[in-house]
Amino acid sequence: MKRRDFLKTAGFSPAVFPARSGPSPTMESRFPYGGIPGKIWAIRLDAFGFHEKVLLACMQGLVNSRDTRIYLLESERDQFWLDIYQKEAGFQILVVKSLTELLTMSAPEWKEYVLYDPQRPHSLNLATMLGAIHRVLPVSRDLEHLVKPFLRPSRLDAIRPAENRISAYRWALSELRPQCCPTLLAQLCVHEPHWPTSTWTNRDYVIAHKLFCFDLSTSERDKEDYRLVEEIYKSYPPETVVLGWHCIRDKEHEAIALSSRHGHFGLCSLHTPNLTVHTSVRSSFGQVYRQPEKKDIPLEEKVYIAFMDTDGDASWFMLDLAVRDWKHPLHGKLKYNWGFLPLAYDLMPGVVDYYLKNQLETDYFVAGPAGATYTYPHLHPEPSRFLRLSQEYMRRCGLAAVHITNWDDRDWWQEVDLPGFPALLCRHMPRCQGFLRGMGESVFEANYLDSCKPYVFFGEGIHANSDVLGTLRDFIDANPNRPLFIFCLVNHTVPQDRIQEALDRLSDSRIVPVHVDELLKLVQNARRKGKIPRGLYPHPDGNRNLLKGEARQAWPRFHREVGELGRDLQSGDAAYAESLHKTPVGLEPIPSADALAFQVIWKSMELVKLSLEARGIYVNHKPSARKRFVREFRRIPDVELTAELEKLWGEWHRTDITYPFAHGLANRMIRLTERIHQSVFTHPA
Repeated sequence: MKRRDFLKTAGFSPAVFPARSGPSPTMESRFPYGGIPGKIWAIRLDAFGFHEKVLLACMQGLVNSRDTRIYLLESERDQFWLDIYQKEAGFQILVVKSLTELLTMSAPEWKEYVLYDPQRPHSLNLATMLGAIHRVLPVSRDLEHLVKPFLRPSRLDAIRPAENRISAYRWALSELRPQCCPTLLAQLCVHEPHWPTSTWTNRDYVIAHKLFCFDLSTSERDKEDYRLVEEIYKSYPPETVVLGWHCIRDKEHEAIALSSRHGHFGLCSLHTPNLTVHTSVRSSFGQVYRQPEKKDIPLEEKVYIAFMDTDGDASWFMLDLAVRDWKHPLHGKLKYNWGFLPLAYDLMPGVVDYYLKNQLETDYFVAGPAGATYTYPHLHPEPSRFLRLSQEYMRRCGLAAVHITNWDDRDWWQEVDLPGFPALLCRHMPRCQGFLRGMGESVFEANYLDSCKPYVFFGEGIHANSDVLGTLRDFIDANPNRPLFIFCLVNHTVPQDRIQEALDRLSDSRIVPVHVDELLKLVQNARRKGKIPRGLYPHPDGNRNLLKGEARQAWPRFHREVGELGRDLQSGDAAYAESLHKTPVGLEPIPSADALAFQVIWKSMELVKLSLEARGIYVNHKPSARKRFVREFRRIPDVELTAELEKLWGEWHRTDITYPFAHGLANRMIRLTERIHQSVFTHPA
């Protein structure tokens, strides 16, 4: 079924609105949406627990699938956007004071409910899909008493199939997947109270538009989960968008890498309520935007820093920015770069319209990572499809710079180095002023300055617990060349005043905050004038000293964790299994042998990295680093263990691991760690 036909059969119109500053005759939304609200029933969530909030979100989805009416007020930002939308669309707002009142008002929309059991958490996702397909309300077994006066129980069963998560989602893939939306998926965590369960806020949209939803680990440690997620992804066409966020048992990079390998796109929508409303307020849809034009900055012997806030690719960031960073008293005084989600053009057009009409001269928006939305393009079967899509959505949003991420944790610690990738960017994203790469920071990674536009790696980063002044001062001192260009990624939790305070204390007029487009132009100009003949950071000695210091700072934590593993293993197999259950890894059954072998492999990678960097040797590619490690520490007994673990990692999915085998590898890794500790880290640098 074609997308346009799907939108028609789903009851939604891919309406095209006239552009205000440029025609867009073929624009249509990648996200189905409802009608612009005529009246809103708003209810505050302050007094509700998790499963009551889930119930409300599910009610919202069922009601809003026919008529956009319910809006949930979880925080200040939800009130902010409701006020913006009311001003734009002019609808009435009725404040609903209780869940019972809302049930009374909405019960005529449907007749039945389907139960899920919090003790079988995956039954929540099954009930969500059943509720969407059959228009019945998912309800926690503990809350059944609230809905009984209004609804009758359905014959649908979400609890029995959920006895085993693997069989549950296999059943759903077979029985429910054919009735679900063909171009959207959702990863919705069910392990409350862990933080990814904030994706409960997406359930209104999942129910309204019949998205297949699951909560499975994408970590290769969890082999059954991993194989099933691959089956789910294979059943969807390329360019499927995956809403929600990853499982509590895996990691961000694992989840995005696996979806990328199937040509799909991630969309981090934690803490994002009211998507059925955000997608439906569309009076601005169709407009083509422009960011304000600026005069070129003259190139001088100065330090140019572009500070860029992280997580702009996330829908929650797009909602939060206005009531957090933009309300800060410093907003408008410091040049700052904000990540921006281009697909928000379809997902929340009213939000996009607000930002691009209210940005100040100090604000600059940058697409990504990694373009239209969050993915790793180099892992895609056809990377060019995503790059072209990104160029189009950037055009609509008036974005001229893009932050591209190409991670693959399997074999790399930082961004994958792809010498041929700049040519691909030049071919498919010709409108860009330039390109940014990386998500961690390093002066040792390549900056591609001789392609059509600069392709610049993050030089430095500011983390939540960073000493901002010390970080900036040390970096600037370690790189004496001028002009000096620093692309600095700032964790979204770091307020602007910490950056400004550090700049004030540096009190150096030669330090110039700039926007990303200005930085890219300056780099291009400096390259053309021969000011950076050997790359952005031609003096490695100072940076090697910083690298050594960072490795030594990280070592005590690593050494402690390996010691804790050793103590668990000495206490016996049961003690190790018990230690797993105290972590998110143990929330679902997992073979202890796989868990232990996986842990040893990843700890050995970290051992290699910290050991080499403590000697000032920067490493990124894991197989190459392992070989260098063996050469550097050849006199230490059993360094070849790292080669055995690398081989095991390469054959991971073809190898059945026994616990005694994994236990033996772990003991050897623990002993090797202690030898490295004595040889490298008990002596001054």
